[in-house]
Amino acid sequence: MVLTKTLESFAVATPSVAAPQVAARERPLHFHDLLIRDDPRLDEAIVAGERDIAPIQKLLTLSVGGTTLYGFAVGLAAQLLQLPGPMGEWLGRVPLLTFPLALTAAFLLALAVCLPSFYFYTQLSGLDASFRLITMQALRIQARTSILLLGVLPVYAAIVLGSVVGVIEGGEELILLGVLLPFVVGLAGLTSLYKSFERLGQVLPVAHVRRPCFLSRLVMAWGMMYAVVCPVALYRIGEGLAAMF
Repeated sequence: MVLTKTLESFAVATPSVAAPQVAARERPLHFHDLLIRDDPRLDEAIVAGERDIAPIQKLLTLSVGGTTLYGFAVGLAAQLLQLPGPMGEWLGRVPLLTFPLALTAAFLLALAVCLPSFYFYTQLSGLDASFRLITMQALRIQARTSILLLGVLPVYAAIVLGSVVGVIEGGEELILLGVLLPFVVGLAGLTSLYKSFERLGQVLPVAHVRRPCFLSRLVMAWGMMYAVVCPVALYRIGEGLAAMF
């Protein structure tokens, strides 16, 4: 009898323990969580952004904030290492200031320059997407890249700290790695773009008959265009800021 009552009380108590876990799983995800996980629900927010300005503002804020913070960390590393040679000349006397400004401005400028081409490539592939949706997709790549850069930043900072205290050699190579890392991490953004267009391709209007492998061609065209414009913009802006400061 006592055992039966104990089991009944345990059965009643169990749902109350499991309920918070279920509620936690059903908790709405924040915008940056959707970006990190590449959640399909982010597509809904992007499509809704054609009628609402909030998703664009969030993507732009994450893009600028993450890129600036990462650039500040690399600039601080360059400031501590005091690099000689061409790399030091390009960064200028105050890389703590010049590099985050150059990195953020280059990414935004490249985005603005490439957007008309992105729209053209998307229409050419057969996806009838609006220019505003294309803008949000481009910002999606940049925002995802910025968040992923913040994820790898502690590892990069630990390596740079080892170089500052003399445990690791190769200060110039580490700064070069910091400059190239956003472009390497950006490949994850292109993967996210492919998956997103794969889902949106099922609901977007058809501009014309879609060619075989049109999605891979579309993403490749976006990536090649951006890979040409952004490094040139970064170099020229950094060169100009180094001359100013």
